[in-house]
Amino acid sequence: MRLWPFGKGDEESVEYVSRVVGATTKDGVELRGKLTLHFTASTPAKDADDVGDRGASALAAIMGGTASNELLGNEAALAQRVLPLVAILRPIRSAELVALHVVGGVASEPPPPRRTPSAPPPAHRRSSSQILAVRDGRLFPLGATPEIAGGGLVPLLRDSAARVLVGTLRAYDLVVVRALDVEDDGALSQGSFIPVSTAAPGKFAEERAGEIERWRERLGDLSLAALTGEAATVVCFFLGRCLESESVDTNVATRIVSSAAPLSFAELTPLADLPRYLVSPSDATLAYVTRVLAIVGADARAASGLVTALAPVLSSVQEEFFLAAGQVKLSNLKV
Repeated sequence: MRLWPFGKGDEESVEYVSRVVGATTKDGVELRGKLTLHFTASTPAKDADDVGDRGASALAAIMGGTASNELLGNEAALAQRVLPLVAILRPIRSAELVALHVVGGVASEPPPPRRTPSAPPPAHRRSSSQILAVRDGRLFPLGATPEIAGGGLVPLLRDSAARVLVGTLRAYDLVVVRALDVEDDGALSQGSFIPVSTAAPGKFAEERAGEIERWRERLGDLSLAALTGEAATVVCFFLGRCLESESVDTNVATRIVSSAAPLSFAELTPLADLPRYLVSPSDATLAYVTRVLAIVGADARAASGLVTALAPVLSSVQEEFFLAAGQVKLSNLKV
């Protein structure tokens, strides 16, 4: 039985898979980067995710046993070390690592080698991740203003909000409508709630328009509009929090979010609704779930199940914002 009758099913295939990987190196420096594995042929999304997870674990292990100055600037060689470790699962055409950076600052002496660009991606590629592609280690030009940076993050914000919305609708269907115990039911994988996309950056909502429209018919215009607005609000909150976690100046972070939000969600008001998350930022997932249950008029006792179901979705969004925040830090924005 298909879990989500309004979706596209489990037949989706992808041509590559991406993971944001973080690890503390042998000399105590925390690094983070984006690993992408390109398959020799289209691969079922579920199998691709297994390969992505294995690749992320392998890369983290390699990083953890190596000094930071041997890693920074050597992304291409590092990716090649991962390739044979995952090729036993699926034939891999190539592996690439981009945007490898020090989390929250710069590496201690000795300084890292100069970065070298990774090889360009193959044409017409698809991914099971919605992370915005980062080329040459930057999302936007060095010295850009916070407003330009905010504009550069628009596709990522739009896709993240759409992922959260679709993931929420699917979780609601299972937890509230079908009353399934997602915490105890071993047949359900929490990762299954993370929507898979083959769309171009910024186009995920358009790709899922059919699924979203069927939920509109089921929930009504007002409820779906409220859920859409709440998804936009929570991703704006996560972006701001990730910028803060990466030690981006508070004024700069505020200007980035304030610029990106209206460009990403012209007909919504996510900035006006942010205070509900700022009151208790450590409980953002629970605050989001509580708001969702209120919108759909569901029993508050379903909160625990929804938190379990949505945690992977919200975590995947935050991982991508952490990478984006790292690029903000590296870009030396002009204040």
